[in-house]
Amino acid sequence: MSWVEQKAACERARAVTPEAVFAFRAAPMETRSGAALAATEGLRRAWLAFDLDGVRHFRLALRAVSNDELLLAASDLWVAAAEGRDAGQLAEKVETRASSEGLASLVVETAALGALSAATRGDLEAATRIARRASRMARTEAIPQVEYLAHLVLARVRRLTGAPHLATRILASLRKVAPPPWWPSLAWEAALCGAAPEHGALADWLLALERGDGAAFDARTAKLRAACTWPSHRTDIEPWIAAIDLRSPPTPWSSGSTAVAPAAIDGVLSWRGVAPAGDTAVAYVLADGPIRRRIPRLAFALIDRARIPPLAQSRLKQGRTEMLVAALALAPPAGIDEALCFASVYGFPYEPEVHKSIFDVLVHRAREHLENRGTIARGGGILKLVLDAPLLIADPRCSRPLGDALLGVLAENAGASAKDVAKATGMSLRVVQSTLQSLVKDGACQQERGGREVRYLVEDTTFSEPTQRARIDWG
Repeated sequence: MSWVEQKAACERARAVTPEAVFAFRAAPMETRSGAALAATEGLRRAWLAFDLDGVRHFRLALRAVSNDELLLAASDLWVAAAEGRDAGQLAEKVETRASSEGLASLVVETAALGALSAATRGDLEAATRIARRASRMARTEAIPQVEYLAHLVLARVRRLTGAPHLATRILASLRKVAPPPWWPSLAWEAALCGAAPEHGALADWLLALERGDGAAFDARTAKLRAACTWPSHRTDIEPWIAAIDLRSPPTPWSSGSTAVAPAAIDGVLSWRGVAPAGDTAVAYVLADGPIRRRIPRLAFALIDRARIPPLAQSRLKQGRTEMLVAALALAPPAGIDEALCFASVYGFPYEPEVHKSIFDVLVHRAREHLENRGTIARGGGILKLVLDAPLLIADPRCSRPLGDALLGVLAENAGASAKDVAKATGMSLRVVQSTLQSLVKDGACQQERGGREVRYLVEDTTFSEPTQRARIDWG
């Protein structure tokens, strides 16, 4: 299908309604076949517009005009994806039959929906395997609409498996070529990777927090939840709300059981929010009476920063001082064993004969860093943070590796030079060049020479740019 034909198909699909399809129930078989095709396109359009009622109604309309078991089963997959249900077994059956009948488009479509099903049930290993296969088949077949679907699903799976830079790379590429009906889905996934939402309740919610406006947080959160009529969207936003809302039950990350943030909140950690100048942390620890939890920067909007000003970050390279204080702030009230605390800060086991003097110096620096907020009690092999005032401190243990930040820039700016990346991140050119070379060596990105300048690209081993032949302006 050419680009002009795609645009014409989009215009026709907008005119189709379930009621119009129902009108052909008593028509001759040939006419009903055309109505069934229209219903199928309408169902897909409703799915892309996050119109759950529309998806269900078009499925009913399709059943009224068609008795094609394969077509009906495929429509059931779209409904399951819309309702957030696992339909993995059905997807396998439909794909097998579509393959036996040589229906390449339906094979790719079904594989992509099967990957969504696997992600829905939490089997990310299977979701990755199926999404990669669907994307490769889509690239081979070069059928635009199913190609967009397969790549969109791959982007979602990449994000869910902790590779937002790869997801961003895919989404940025699709945004250049996919027609308008795809834009809402692309924009939603991009926002979950840390891009600014274009509009809507999610944008209102995020931008208010970024400005430090927490006064109407509950109202905006209720509005956001109400706007998320798509089940998967509700699944997407709840981890964000839980990470920011100080009243929500603790998670392993917010309680400090792990410093590795789940992929579900990678996007919210990317937002700057209200923070002091020079503060580069993505996560903080708040200790205020019974509240002891790790939070993203956006949660600053819900904190009285006049009463609880964040401690200034030390300028020591690795931030061990803040790491120690943060670890103690998240420790049980009775304190924490020195060896466990050391391992939490340094990432390797404590050997007293080797590490005691180093750790003694760190504890001393941490006491000084606390200023008048409190002190660190030490005795009997136990460390305990004793606070005289509420505490808000950066937790460098959650900081993203520098390479991840650079990959994020490259994902949005394919072919950027080291100078471009340094300008975008505010880092020194020498550090950026050194890190990029390490990423190239590790295979995380590629470099190519354009004239006198070296440019860098993030490449997904599965994804390939959709064709842009005869490209038109969808705007």
